[in-house]
Amino acid sequence: MRNSIVLLFIISCAGNQLTFGQGVNNITIQPSNPTATDTVFVISDFSYYGNCAVGLVNEDIIQSGTVININPEYCGFGGSTLCNSIDTFSLGVLPIGNYIVNIEYHQGTSCAGSFDTIIANTDTTFEIGTLSTGSIISLENEISIYPNPTSDFITLQSAEYIEVIKLFDMTGKEIKVSIYDGRIGLLSLCSGVYVLSIQLKSGEVVTNKIIKNNAR
Repeated sequence: MRNSIVLLFIISCAGNQLTFGQGVNNITIQPSNPTATDTVFVISDFSYYGNCAVGLVNEDIIQSGTVININPEYCGFGGSTLCNSIDTFSLGVLPIGNYIVNIEYHQGTSCAGSFDTIIANTDTTFEIGTLSTGSIISLENEISIYPNPTSDFITLQSAEYIEVIKLFDMTGKEIKVSIYDGRIGLLSLCSGVYVLSIQLKSGEVVTNKIIKNNAR
């Protein structure tokens, strides 16, 4: 029998629904229950007025003990076009402990010389524990997914025969994808977080979040 523990995962942000104005839509930690052997990612869903084609132009990640400051920068302060940018920031492998992540969104220096301004700010807390399912989403049946995050495809491995595979966006809409020899092609998808649903021969249905990153 395998033992597991429940890890603290708290998100403090401006709501989980997409907004129509400038601000933070959602913050996600991946994996949701990281251990001291996992690379931790922060996925930011952010809306801002500016140059949508340019998007994220710079990022600084500064760690001081268990406090991590992320300073992403976007072009186009004062623009009239509402943009949406989903970006992934890697925090690396962290020791066991409770962490505070502050994300301070900027528009300025890279696109406007010495001028800079803070356009949004949000905090997230999470815990690095001692035990995690990692990429295994069903302990009993040992279904593994890799790589995740990914930019082009994911590979599935399962001890039990997989009957049905479906992929959904965060609104619940099913996304059509190509599946061949245990690999799911994601190259044509936009960056973001998706939900993979797997139905096994036994009837069990397991789900897991998939992070799609476009290569920069």
